[in-house]
Amino acid sequence: MRHFLGTPFIMFLFILLFISQIRVLGEAYSNVTCIESERKALVQFRQSLIDSKSNRLSSWTGEECCVWEGVDCSKSTGHVVKVDLHNPMLFDESEYDFNPEYYYSNFSNNCLGGQLNPSLVNLKYL
Repeated sequence: MRHFLGTPFIMFLFILLFISQIRVLGEAYSNVTCIESERKALVQFRQSLIDSKSNRLSSWTGEECCVWEGVDCSKSTGHVVKVDLHNPMLFDESEYDFNPEYYYSNFSNNCLGGQLNPSLVNLKYL
C-alpha cells in the first residue's frame, strides 16, 4: 500500500520538474540577441536623425539593439519587428488637463529631425 501512494507523488514531482525545465529553456530561447545586419541598419538610420533636445536616442549604443528605446525584437528570432519613435508628448488632450503652453514647449523639445535613411529597407520584419 505504501508503494502505491508513493507513485503518484513521484509522478507529480517528475511533472513539476519537467514543467520547470521547459520554462527555463523557453526563457533562454527568448534571450535572442540582435541580428548584426539589422543593428547596422538601425545605426545608419540613427545617424540620419537629429535628436538635439530630447536625447531619446541615447540608449542606441552597444551591440544589443533589442534593448534600445523604441526598438522591439522578436523573442524567438531576434529580428527587429518594430521601431517606435513617436513623440511622447502626443496624446489625446481630452484625457488630460490640457496646458497649451506646457504641451507645445515640451512637444517641440521631444521632436526628432533629420531624414529617413534608406537603411530601413534592411529591416525586413518590421
